[in-house]
Parts: sequence; structure tokens; C-alpha cells
Amino acid sequence: MQSGNAPVGAKECVNPIADIAKLATELGISGTPGLVFSNGKLVPGAMTAEQIEKFLNAASKS
Repeated sequence: MQSGNAPVGAKECVNPIADIAKLATELGISGTPGLVFSNGKLVPGAMTAEQIEKFLNAASKS
């Protein structure tokens, strides 16, 4: 059972969200989910396990 008290943490922390968003824009990533394979191919959107396996196998051959 929860006590209802909110967790307490540091008042200030590093927040890299702006840096991550800038990098994503530079790399052409505009949403999630998205996968970048070892051959550099970016595939936006959700994929089935079979689709991921196909891309992994193709990437390993190039």
C-alpha cells in the first residue's frame, strides 16, 4: 500500500531533452518509435519481430 507521499529528489538535475531533440532533428528522426540499424537505415514506426529480424539480417549482409 502506498503512503501517498511523493518521492523526494534533487531540486536540480541535468535535463538533456533539448540536446536530444536537437540531435534527433539533425539525424532526421521526427518521432517514435524508430529504429536505426547498423547499416544506417532509419525505419520509423512500429515493426513486428519478423520485420525487425528481416532488417537485421539485411543490415548484417551489407
